[in-house]
Amino acid sequence: MIIANGTIEAKVKTAGGIDPVTGFPVPSTGLASQQAQEGAANPPAWGDPIPCQWHEVTHDNLGRTVSGNFILASYSVLIEQGASPFTAEQVRLKDAAGNTVSDRLSVISSEPLDAVCETRILLK
Repeated sequence: MIIANGTIEAKVKTAGGIDPVTGFPVPSTGLASQQAQEGAANPPAWGDPIPCQWHEVTHDNLGRTVSGNFILASYSVLIEQGASPFTAEQVRLKDAAGNTVSDRLSVISSEPLDAVCETRILLK
């Protein structure tokens, strides 16, 4: 049993294809977060929120590029173990109030904790 302090949502990927009206290729949602940042019309689709217990493992404000600063952070997340394993590649993490902590997190590892029927997910 976890004490939920937020939710995690997996990015739903769909295959691209051909637009039947124009005949132009339609990109897959694998690039949707980048398109949403650039102002594209189709934002990424997110799965159902899963209650989770998360905490920040590392937090580093020292990231710098030519265009500015950025924050490096990694998180450890516990969710209840479901019937199928957690296979998402990218997730969005929200706190208990519904505020987005980050929507560009990559799953580093996912390991089932059978003794407590939970799954630990490491995000960066």
